[in-house]
Amino acid sequence: MKKWLNPLALLLIVSGTLFLTSCGGTNEDEGPALTPLIVGEWQYQSADVDITINDKDIFDYLVAEWGLSEEQAVEFAASFEESMNDFDGMSWKFNADGTYELTDPEETESGTWSLSADKSKLTLTSNGESDIINVSTLTSSKLVLSYTETFEEDMDEDGTNEAFGISIILEMKK
Repeated sequence: MKKWLNPLALLLIVSGTLFLTSCGGTNEDEGPALTPLIVGEWQYQSADVDITINDKDIFDYLVAEWGLSEEQAVEFAASFEESMNDFDGMSWKFNADGTYELTDPEETESGTWSLSADKSKLTLTSNGESDIINVSTLTSSKLVLSYTETFEEDMDEDGTNEAFGISIILEMKK
């Protein structure tokens, strides 16, 4: 019985090892059989928008530079942030072929997408322009993206450009 047990045990060990290795981690270069978690349609859930002007929170800037009262600054900042936070009704559809379609109530944008190997950066390319967006969370049902943009504009029309910073954290669900 000992002779029969050893070859059987060896066969089971080898078979088990081969099975476990064949079910191991996947490689993204293996082809279309693998579908990244991002593929599918994502619906807008919530957004957090932060705006700075000349490295000051928009509220502080309006009080210090424009001389608005706190009440006026709160009202203006809320209105401005609301105009930057117009994501209601937005959805993104990421296709397995590397194309995407962004749809909101006013327009549709399409282009190509790629996800970095570590899944921390999403690159969207449309009309020859690319945006790189940070991926904070990516699961089968939740996608959290963050994006920061800076630009200059003469907000108070005094001939001097103000430095704007806009940071957006966008939460989507499948």
